[in-house]
Amino acid sequence: MAKNNKQDKLLIASKESFFNGEEKEKLEAELKLANKKIAFKDAEKGKREVELIIANKELVYQNEEKENRAAELIIANKELAFQNKEKEQRAAELIIANKEL
Repeated sequence: MAKNNKQDKLLIASKESFFNGEEKEKLEAELKLANKKIAFKDAEKGKREVELIIANKELVYQNEEKENRAAELIIANKELAFQNKEKEQRAAELIIANKEL
């Protein structure tokens, strides 16, 4: 009976070892898959980072262009205001000259 008990224990230990091996293989497969997913996500984040850097540079460029255009418009507005003032003065001079005739 002692021999049977020992064989039973060995059989149980063998089955547990086999089960643990299968579980270990499953866990390893899950870890490999998880690592692949992480690697993929990291690659996607890297791509997105590059896209954001490019978009940011484009926005900086557009802002500089808008600032340049705003400065040009300020100058153009001052020029128009000056021209309007000159036209008003010329019109006033013409009115005076017309009255003198």
